[in-house]
Amino acid sequence: MTFRWNKHPLLSLFSSHIIAYPTPINLNYMWSFGSAAGICLVIQIITGIFLAMYYTLHIDYAFLSIEFIMRNVNNGWIIRYLHANGASIFFIIVYCHILRGLYFGSYIQPRGPLWMSGVLLLILMMANAFIGYVLPLGLMSFWLMFIGVNLTFFPMHFLGLAGMPRQIPDYPDAYYSYNLISSYGSLISLIATIFFIRYFYYFNN
Repeated sequence: MTFRWNKHPLLSLFSSHIIAYPTPINLNYMWSFGSAAGICLVIQIITGIFLAMYYTLHIDYAFLSIEFIMRNVNNGWIIRYLHANGASIFFIIVYCHILRGLYFGSYIQPRGPLWMSGVLLLILMMANAFIGYVLPLGLMSFWLMFIGVNLTFFPMHFLGLAGMPRQIPDYPDAYYSYNLISSYGSLISLIATIFFIRYFYYFNN
């Protein structure tokens, strides 16, 4: 009996998205921003995991742990710069991706739910970037946190973070936790979007 690998549930998913994916003939480089954003996301996750191995979650040692990564850890400065500059490149690529979608009308039905899922991912991404910038606990981190909390007083009050500028010892613990929550939320939203589009949306329309 001949095994048809493209009939297998998992292998057929690989085949339909990588090998035999139907695409229009007029595609150009502007359609590569989504894949580039995915590559940046993988780089951020990998470098973030390595940085978390040496990061110290304490008000007195958080900044010193960053200095330790930069000066004492083998190739630690490369990992940190990849993570920091990769975040900026990530945002540039995502904004190009959004502009491409606006120009070509990717928000028009029947792709409305796909566009809204992207908006959700963008909000989670901005929240994750804000919280991640606070974690080194330098002066810029402190003032960014102070301004951000005051600009978003009501939401932060709802989350229990409104009084944080007057509770400095609680900074690292709370913001590190919300960084992880927003990171996991981004991944779960991305996976849920893929499954929604793959198994529910296109099959029912």
